[in-house]
Amino acid sequence: MSLVSIEKRKAFPISIEQVIKPKVEKPKILKEETEKPQDESNPNISTKKGGRPKGSKNKDKKEVALNSELLRIRCLVQELLKKLSKFLPLTYLVLDGHFGNNSAVVMALQLGLQLICKMRCDSALYIQT
Repeated sequence: MSLVSIEKRKAFPISIEQVIKPKVEKPKILKEETEKPQDESNPNISTKKGGRPKGSKNKDKKEVALNSELLRIRCLVQELLKKLSKFLPLTYLVLDGHFGNNSAVVMALQLGLQLICKMRCDSALYIQT
């Protein structure tokens, strides 16, 4: 965690935490095994239907289960806000482009901050009406 001064164009480190990820090995699957054979009579016909499944409902985008990375970041930011809130009002949270998704935005809003990050290529942007 660092504080960034936009006037001096410098970052000042505040806290550091080392994270050791557990070793989880994913089973290796060969590409040949995962491919399903298509109907030999007409290979152009797909068996899956496109579009949204029938009967699916819209989900509330503000109720998100945070993953372990975001929970860890939230704890660090909460500690930082407790330490600095008396001296320095913080407005923005700057994160890497990896966190340019709805879950990170919801986490930042829960902390009372606005998120600044690069949007991911699979992000969907909508204009509020």
